[in-house]
Amino acid sequence: ALYIVYLSLNNIINAHKFNYQRIDSVNTKKINLFNAYKEGFTTMILNPKAILFYISILSQFINHQNNESVQGAILSGLFIVTVITWFSLCTFIFNYVKAIFQKPKFKMVFDYIISITLIALSVKILTTKQ
Repeated sequence: ALYIVYLSLNNIINAHKFNYQRIDSVNTKKINLFNAYKEGFTTMILNPKAILFYISILSQFINHQNNESVQGAILSGLFIVTVITWFSLCTFIFNYVKAIFQKPKFKMVFDYIISITLIALSVKILTTKQ
């Protein structure tokens, strides 16, 4: 608890010193969308969790009395659309959050709030009897 208080106090002291570099001045490289897609697809297809998902979970929703390949294709298509929608939504949300946190005033206020909350929790831990 004392270490959390120490870190929180350091965070409060350094909160107003934080300085973001302007996005223009940061050396960013241009992303090739095809290479990004290819890398993401390769990562997903080689991910054993994804393979186990399709083998174990998706197959439970297939009615074995009807055309199994059509049902598998439909379920796989729905899953792909859901995943693309979810990750697109996450991308937009994270870009929005990133833009908010690039404002030094917001970052400073956020650091103060988090630090004060952590100090309060640490005090509560220290004063709680077991």
